[in-house]
Amino acid sequence: YSLDADTGEKIWAYKTSGKISASPVVGHNNSIIVGSEDNHLYCLNGRTDKLKWRTFLNGPILSSAAIGPSGRIIVGGGDDKLYQLNPVDGGIVRQYKARGAIVSSPAVGNDGIIYFGSNDRRIYAVELNGDKVWSHQTNGRVVSSPAIGSDGTVYVGSRDKKIYALDGKTGAKKWEFETGDEAFSSPAIGSDGTVYGGS
Repeated sequence: YSLDADTGEKIWAYKTSGKISASPVVGHNNSIIVGSEDNHLYCLNGRTDKLKWRTFLNGPILSSAAIGPSGRIIVGGGDDKLYQLNPVDGGIVRQYKARGAIVSSPAVGNDGIIYFGSNDRRIYAVELNGDKVWSHQTNGRVVSSPAIGSDGTVYVGSRDKKIYALDGKTGAKKWEFETGDEAFSSPAIGSDGTVYGGS
C-alpha cells in the first residue's frame, strides 16, 4: 500500500500472488522494493505503482532488502541464498549460499561488507564479490537483522535467547547477553552507543 502521510488515504495498492511479511525499502528514484511469499522480489514505481521489474528467487522472501553501493539490492531468500540484484532490471548479479533459509534482513557496512543471519544458526559476513569473510555459530536460528555500531561492531539477536556483539572484521565475540526468551527483535543503537533489543 501507498498512503498519504497527512490523511492516511490510499494512493495505490499493488497485489502480489503471496503474503508480504517483509518491510518495503525505498531505493533510488523512489523505487519501492519488497519481497513476497510468492517467491518474487518486486520493484515498483513509488508514485504510480507501475511494476518496473519482478525477479523469481526460488523461495519465499521474508527478508527485507538492503540498498548497497551503487544502489545494488541485497536480500535473503527462503532457498538459503543471499542475493545481489541490479537495481535497473532486477537481474541477479551475485549470490551466496548459506545452509539455511535467510529471514534476517541484511545490513551493509561502510566498507561494503554484508552482515546477515540464517536459519542454519549462523551469523555471516560476506563481501560484495561473494566471498565469505567469516561466520559465527549460535545455538539458535537467527532471524534478527544485524545493527552495525559506529566502530564496526555487529549486534544481532538469536533464538538461543541471546544478543551478540561481534567484531565486524573478524567475527570474534565481544560479548553476549542472555535474554528471557528468543530474540527475534533487531537491535537498535542509540546516539550514545547504547544497544537496545527486544525478546
